[in-house]
Amino acid sequence: MYFVTRLKKNAVYTVVESLREQGGVKGKARVLKEEIIELEYYPEGEDGKRQTKGRAKLQLKKVCYQDEKNRYYEFLSNSMESTAEEITFLYKKRWEIEIPFKKVKQNFQLHYFYGECYPHSGLVHTHRSAVDDCHPEDGSNKKGILRGGFFNPNTPDKLA
Repeated sequence: MYFVTRLKKNAVYTVVESLREQGGVKGKARVLKEEIIELEYYPEGEDGKRQTKGRAKLQLKKVCYQDEKNRYYEFLSNSMESTAEEITFLYKKRWEIEIPFKKVKQNFQLHYFYGECYPHSGLVHTHRSAVDDCHPEDGSNKKGILRGGFFNPNTPDKLA
């Protein structure tokens, strides 16, 4: 399994190999630098607690990127086979997915999703919140949705 994430500003690492470096052009999105870095960390034990004896090392690919608005980003990935452009693309796509979820959480007041089946649990809660939002608590059912089913305006006493 591969990941792409942002590098924290206070991260301490060692550059193992510099793969590419180029200057930025104002107003143009481009990869500025690509490096293989090494991080040291304290691994977790079986009990989930951090072990203080002995450090482990992890090699990652670091990509420095400048967007069209001249904002600077540093991405990390454990995929050494991926190009710097692919890593940047994947991070952008991740945020294209995250933004709609953020909007749903804000508009429907979802703070977390319950569920053991990850891909579907979010959809169930999103749908449930949409239904609850459209159903007034007073039971007036003004928007055509009734708890437990859809309201049929031709037969108001029955569920469709």
